[in-house]
Amino acid sequence: MDRYTQLRKIGAGSFGEVYRGCTARGAARALKTVRVSGGASLQGFPNTALREVRALRELSHVNVVRLYDVVASGSAVVLVMELMVCDLAHLLRGSAVPLSELRAKRYAAQLLDGLAYMHGRHILHRDLKPSNLLLSPAGVLKIADFGLARVHDDRQRQRRGGGKGGGEGESYTHQVATRWYRAPELLFGARHYGTGVDLWAAGCILAELLNHAPLFPGENDINQIYRVLQVLGQPTVKAWPEVTSLPDFNKISFPDLAPVPFHHVLPGATDAAIALARSLLTYNPEDRAAAATARGHAWFSTSPCEAETDDAGGEASLEASWIRAAVAEKEKQSGAGSRRETIGKPGLFAD
Repeated sequence: MDRYTQLRKIGAGSFGEVYRGCTARGAARALKTVRVSGGASLQGFPNTALREVRALRELSHVNVVRLYDVVASGSAVVLVMELMVCDLAHLLRGSAVPLSELRAKRYAAQLLDGLAYMHGRHILHRDLKPSNLLLSPAGVLKIADFGLARVHDDRQRQRRGGGKGGGEGESYTHQVATRWYRAPELLFGARHYGTGVDLWAAGCILAELLNHAPLFPGENDINQIYRVLQVLGQPTVKAWPEVTSLPDFNKISFPDLAPVPFHHVLPGATDAAIALARSLLTYNPEDRAAAATARGHAWFSTSPCEAETDDAGGEASLEASWIRAAVAEKEKQSGAGSRRETIGKPGLFAD
């Protein structure tokens, strides 16, 4: 069992802190420290961290961040993970110009590949957003932060009358997903939902890649609903039969708004890109394209595409420089100096 050296802080959150570290053999790792009440044991282990561990132990895919180990360190538990240099949110904020269409395609394709794999393994992420999509220096995207993940089997829900929208069955909380990427069914208080919540978030991220700005930047939950209505128009029973039965649907009234053509919403996007975004951003979760279906969309094979592009030159260098700038900004924001601390009491989640 390797022991790990903790070097410097590269991030922080409500869970604890993330450090750059390495194994005894020098392999780079991310060390995510989780504060534990009552000592480093499963008894005081936060639910979010437990969900993340359980989910990542079930997943192994190039577009999902890898969990190597879980070790104890004093009053904390450390998740030893694949080290990624920055996230998509920092890249978008740090770039002076929008991503090229080819770059947007590459990131969207990797997101959908990872999401299709997760949904195939019956795992909902429930908090997809650019800051939870990590990037390597080579531009490899990996889905991370599984603190809200849940096991979900659409096959059982379909037999009970649900699918991407959930139907009847186990009740979930609707207080999931970051507001800007929260699906309409969650905004209206749905307790039964499915893969559609991730698909909506993926559509919002795709639009952000194309527009270089969030699609629905709501200031609060009511404003979030209103921003969605301003684009998609008023939801109708014909298009979304279940909408009137959602707990919060009738609690507030909005003006009767007409939908806005997506060519106005995504003015620089091609027809194929708009069609893909529309297939994910529908009110009825049952009508949203599954991740594997979206990944096979014609947009990914229309020009510009991988088959006709030599990436050895300027665009790859530009992306690498953006990623380096994003890394520098993130490390500056973390406000961390260097420190060395050896950790590694194994066995909390041993097979």
